[in-house]
Amino acid sequence: MKSLSITSGALYDIDDIIYFLECPLKYHFYSQLKKLKLTPDVKKKLQDVVKQTAFHLYYRLLVDQAIPSFAYLADNFNNLWYPVRPPLKNLLPYLWGGYADKQKYAVQGMESLYEFYQHEKQKEQFVIAVNQDFVVEAGDVHLKGCFDLIREVDNILEVVLMVYNPPAKINLERDIRLTAISYAFHHLYKLPHVRLNLFSLQPIQEIYTTRNVNDYLFFNEVVARVVTSIQQASYYPRISSECAECFFHFACQLWPNLPPLAEIIKTKGAVKK
Repeated sequence: MKSLSITSGALYDIDDIIYFLECPLKYHFYSQLKKLKLTPDVKKKLQDVVKQTAFHLYYRLLVDQAIPSFAYLADNFNNLWYPVRPPLKNLLPYLWGGYADKQKYAVQGMESLYEFYQHEKQKEQFVIAVNQDFVVEAGDVHLKGCFDLIREVDNILEVVLMVYNPPAKINLERDIRLTAISYAFHHLYKLPHVRLNLFSLQPIQEIYTTRNVNDYLFFNEVVARVVTSIQQASYYPRISSECAECFFHFACQLWPNLPPLAEIIKTKGAVKK
């Protein structure tokens, strides 16, 4: 790979690379949004809570080598979804403020978890790691990410990328997140190429693929070029049919005369509802 102008040793999240590839301006907004620490919308929170609850099944398999009960998962879901439960005498303000809507999504979450539990409870599997963070060198920089799940199923070693919904469009052989976790696993553990499992929770679906050395060379080149653009603050909108549904659609309309995202949110409500 030819040398590009990169600050050596810099640390980036895999999400940084993915958002920039989707749209450089989307990455710019995303990097500001992380600093604002805004509360996610209820649908995004549901997806996160269902995924975190699913991890608890694998934690128990890792520690106890036994599948937990569905009641155990349901309790974990409720603790994550309702971290503070209103007293009965104060329930009316919560209902007025969206508590009933939150309960509706809780039912959806429970249904998704039940389907997941039925799918996984009969499976012969040996769990190796769950929700494990990693940092790996990629050319001149470091990338951080997470292995959702590493396990053996029917004597096949696989790294699982867990998503709530299957992507509407995906180039399975070129998907950067799948390549990134395969690259990280290969370089950290020095093991032969592992099976990748794109595991969707709603609906339940497992799609398998693999990566090879050529994919890793491609990945390193992409990372180098993206990082160079980020360090040069080269942000611009990538116009596509997906723009109308983008979370940052309104803020994007102000480009190239962009005030800070926090100012846009304060004055206009900034992002797509």
